[in-house]
Amino acid sequence: MASRSPVSAGSDSFVIVSSINMSTEKNNNGYLLFPILSAIIKLVKLLFSMANKIEPTGLAAFGLSPRQESVYVSLLAGGPMTPLQLSRQSGLNRTTLYRILDSLLEMGLAEKMLDRKSARYTASPPDRLDFRITRMEADVARAREALPGLITRLSALTPPTASPTRVLHYRGREGLKQILYHTLESKTEVIGFGYGNWNDGVGRIFAEKLRSRVVERRIRAREILNSTESVKSFTRVPDYFKYYQNRFIDPKILTITHDTYIYDDVFAFYHFFRGDIFGVEMVNSEITRTQKQIFDIIWEIARPSGKSGSIT
Repeated sequence: MASRSPVSAGSDSFVIVSSINMSTEKNNNGYLLFPILSAIIKLVKLLFSMANKIEPTGLAAFGLSPRQESVYVSLLAGGPMTPLQLSRQSGLNRTTLYRILDSLLEMGLAEKMLDRKSARYTASPPDRLDFRITRMEADVARAREALPGLITRLSALTPPTASPTRVLHYRGREGLKQILYHTLESKTEVIGFGYGNWNDGVGRIFAEKLRSRVVERRIRAREILNSTESVKSFTRVPDYFKYYQNRFIDPKILTITHDTYIYDDVFAFYHFFRGDIFGVEMVNSEITRTQKQIFDIIWEIARPSGKSGSIT
C-alpha cells in the first residue's frame, strides 16, 4: 500500500489520496488505471479551482451575489469565454452558470457574443457600474414613491390591538438602525438624552443619510448631553443645525448612560453593554407624556452648549 502523504488542500484532497491508496491495493487484479486517472482529474480540478478562487471585490454593494461577483471578475480577468470554459474554471454546473450569466446580462455587466460554433461571454467595462448605480437609484425612487400607499394598504390588514402599549426589543447594529430610522416618522419634534455616537454606532454613511432625511422632512430635535466636547465636524449635511440643538448638564446633577428618543407616542432607548447593543421601543401615550415632562424640566436646568454634541 502506498504511504499517505501529508495533505493541506482540504478534505477533497484527503479523498483523492485515499482513492489512490485503495486503487493501488487492486493493482494485482488489473483495476489500477481508471481509479488513478479519475483521482488525478479530481485533483487537477481542485487545484485549478483553488488557483482561480476570486477574493471579494466589493461588488456586493452593487447588488451582486458572491457567485455573480465571481463570474463577473473571472470574465473581466480571463476575457471572452464559453459557458463550458467558465464552468470548468468556476466549478459551477452549467445550469447555474447560465442563470448567473443571464442575470449579469440583465444588469448590463456582461455581453454575449455569437459565432457559428458557440456563444462567448465577456465582462462589460467596470465603468458600466455607474449605470448600475443609476438603475438602483431609480428603483429606490420608485419604491419610495410607492411606500406611503403600500403602508396604508398593509396597515389596513393589521387587526386593532386591545392593548394601548406596544413594546419592541432590538439587538445589534441593525436593531439600532431600526430605532433611529423610526424617529424619521415623527410628526412632532424628537427629544432625548444623548450618550453614544451615531457615526460609531451605525456607521457614518448611514448616519449621514439619517441627518439628510431630518433636514428634508424638517424634523426638529433637542438633545441633552453630559459632554461639552465640540464635534462640529461630525456631519457635512447642510442646514442640519437649523433643526438640531443641544444643551449640557453636569454629570454630577444627572449622569447619562444611554441614548433616549421621545416623540409622538414613542419612548425608545438603546444601550451599549460589554460590546452588545440592545434597545427597547415602547409605544404608550401616557408613558411618553411623562418622559416629555421630565425632559422639559431638565432642559430648563441645562445650559446651552452651542453646536457641540455627541451624536445626532
